[in-house]
Amino acid sequence: MVSNRRHVRQAALALPIACAIACSVASSVARGAEAAADPIVPTSLQRVEVTGTATVGDGRDSTASHSVVTREDIARYGDSSVTDVLRRVPGITVTGAQGRASDIRMRGLGSGYTQILINGEAVHAGFSLESLSPGQVERIEIARVATVDVGAQAIAGTINIILRQAMRKGQREVKASLSSNAGRASALLDGQFSDRLDAFSYSLGAGLSRKNEVWPSTIAQQGTDASGAPELERITRRRAYGLAESVSLTPKLSPQWGENDKVSLEALLRHTQFNDHSADQRESTLGPLPPYSSDTKKLDLRTTLAQGRLNWEHALAGGGSIDTRLGANFLSRASTTQFQGQDEHQDLAMDEQVTSATTERGFTAAGKFRLPYSEGHAIAMGWDGEQTRRDESRSQRQSSPIGRPVVDLDESYRTEIQRLALYTQDEWDSDESLSAYAGVRWATLRTRTEGVGFAPVGNRSEVFSPVLQVLWKPPEIPGDQVRFALSRTYKAPRAVDLTPRRFVAIDNTPTTPDLQGNPDLRPELAWGVDMAYEHALPGKTGAVNVNASARRIRDVILDQLTLDNGAWVSSKANQGSASVFGIEADSRLSLRAAWPNAPDMEIRASVSRNWSSVDQVPGPDNRLDSQIPLSANLGVDWRVAGVPLTVGGSLAYRGSMHAQTSLTQTTASNTLRTLDLYALWKFSAAAQLRFAISNALGPHDISSDSYIDANGGFRQITVAPAEPTFRLGIELKL
Repeated sequence: MVSNRRHVRQAALALPIACAIACSVASSVARGAEAAADPIVPTSLQRVEVTGTATVGDGRDSTASHSVVTREDIARYGDSSVTDVLRRVPGITVTGAQGRASDIRMRGLGSGYTQILINGEAVHAGFSLESLSPGQVERIEIARVATVDVGAQAIAGTINIILRQAMRKGQREVKASLSSNAGRASALLDGQFSDRLDAFSYSLGAGLSRKNEVWPSTIAQQGTDASGAPELERITRRRAYGLAESVSLTPKLSPQWGENDKVSLEALLRHTQFNDHSADQRESTLGPLPPYSSDTKKLDLRTTLAQGRLNWEHALAGGGSIDTRLGANFLSRASTTQFQGQDEHQDLAMDEQVTSATTERGFTAAGKFRLPYSEGHAIAMGWDGEQTRRDESRSQRQSSPIGRPVVDLDESYRTEIQRLALYTQDEWDSDESLSAYAGVRWATLRTRTEGVGFAPVGNRSEVFSPVLQVLWKPPEIPGDQVRFALSRTYKAPRAVDLTPRRFVAIDNTPTTPDLQGNPDLRPELAWGVDMAYEHALPGKTGAVNVNASARRIRDVILDQLTLDNGAWVSSKANQGSASVFGIEADSRLSLRAAWPNAPDMEIRASVSRNWSSVDQVPGPDNRLDSQIPLSANLGVDWRVAGVPLTVGGSLAYRGSMHAQTSLTQTTASNTLRTLDLYALWKFSAAAQLRFAISNALGPHDISSDSYIDANGGFRQITVAPAEPTFRLGIELKL
């Protein structure tokens, strides 16, 4: 059995490497043929910005390194969420059992280190990318190195999701799909409509979805005494059901405003209703009985998000421009949770009802002035600011028919966030072979939280972030280019980690402790170096890219676990420094372009290897943020000759992880292989049918958390199986 697993792992790793070698061989063959033809003439550098209005392209000619996931790539598998699309992007891993509470990672590091943007603006707390339909996304831009105009809170990198708001005359697209997961049906309907009239242009994206899922899991808890002898064995079998229904609109209006001015008003409107029902059944074979032998929990959650943005761009004489933006944001979350726990006799031991509400209102403003001041030289200066107020309330009512202690709470909190950033950047093309990007950003962040039960607390931080990127195209090697980047980035503490309120766990253990905020947290600061070698195969047959990076991070935020009056409490604190290293390789090859008689097939492969070490945590495996050490991806698309059929598949590999997170705590996860398949039949240019299977292998996500000290140990293992999802959809252009 172990031998078979080893062979599968070796095969999963060998496939991307073999594809890269194949691409290199194809490069040599194609380059020899190209030598007999006309020589390749390098094109002039084109400037591409990572913003909501960036020019669409693969990012190869941009001095600021980034890659683009195109609309075709996004739609290929008919996914129901953006997180499913990101699982197949080179260098990105998505963790989280069965797609719940997914964490999107670059360089193996989580979303706190990876900056997530929508249309160039930060995703608001409480908004889940899992609720965003791929049908509403135009493209996804992946930047490994920060740029000062979109923010420096990107130690691992930036993912910018651009919504579909392009103005096309007479565009009418409708997509509908039905899917089934473990016998539960889901549906998705997306539409995109736009037109150009005499006085203005408009577009409207609309979506309806109903997602019905089930998440079974098994949780094993094991405890030992100081000598290592077993003293606790407990099994929890959980069955959770989720039903999410949502409606969304993405309108955009652009009136005519003269030859030198462009004005647009765009919005994102989304309402989601989510119902979650879970039931736990516990068995204790050794040690004390659990607080509840069984329990049920019902969650009813309503979320409304509204974002509006007014853009004005004015073209100046000489090629300069002024770009300004005003925005308003509104987020409302209201939930009711009903918990009922039974004792060992199946008598009702605790009846708890919690109602909570969150309202967030904010305003944003930004401006940018860009001016070419000499041949191949352009300077830009800008600023952006935000003012946000977040109000939270929580009411808890408990009753116990058998006389257990109860706690009734009424809590309210208010958090105010003020953010201001100033930046300047210079883009310089010395010639066709060398270009550079240099920028500096100064940002300040102020937070203030007040509420019932604690004195008002505030926090202020400032970060100075220089960035330098250089792109060199060796004239003697057409198609090859080298990148170098030096940057200073940061990770700001989350507002919830700064609030000194305590979140109480139902089953308090060393692996499921209460959570307590720390208002004294400081941002993590990082210096980073990136290098890349990019090789384009002649004749647009493909490419091979290799990227290496290193980060040195100061004031790393780590979890601290303490025992407070018999209850385990986890809080965060700044603890020393950490080092992060990584190397990525990705390649793509078009067989038909390389060999005319070959099948019309495209092969994509990538592999990422990451390392990290935290100075204050003893090794080995003292990884930062439970970093995923190894991931790989292999994808194939085949346009079948003679019929309007395209088939393909993608195999994503996530290596196992074991991390020492403190002197007493460890965490681990298993190897995970995810296979997605699709088939696309084009009836005509206006109609096509898509069939897809997600999670075709039905993987089991296994994670474990452990605690051990001189008094004994505790370990919790969670096994979460995933069922394949079958999806059938039709796409029409009217």
